[in-house]
Amino acid sequence: MERKITGDACVEALLRAGFRIRSRTTGIAILVRGTSLVMIPDVEVIELDLLDSVLRSAGVTWAELESHLAHAPSRSGFFTKPVVKGGPAESTVKRRK
Repeated sequence: MERKITGDACVEALLRAGFRIRSRTTGIAILVRGTSLVMIPDVEVIELDLLDSVLRSAGVTWAELESHLAHAPSRSGFFTKPVVKGGPAESTVKRRK
């Protein structure tokens, strides 16, 4: 995968894969699906080795991630930055308080 994935985009893709937000604090979102729990940092670009580890823990393939990234708009309310670097304009969805 050549695109750079933001933390926001990763959260959105995992929500589309059936995860739900368990908690969210400044800088991190914790998502769960069944017995799987993953932590996603709110960063401009997730390093590929970290993203690979997150996907393995989530039981999501790169192909599934790419498929879920292709869909919009956001459902999570977690987003304040562009979903993908160099991609669509900033989201109009506000961060929940």
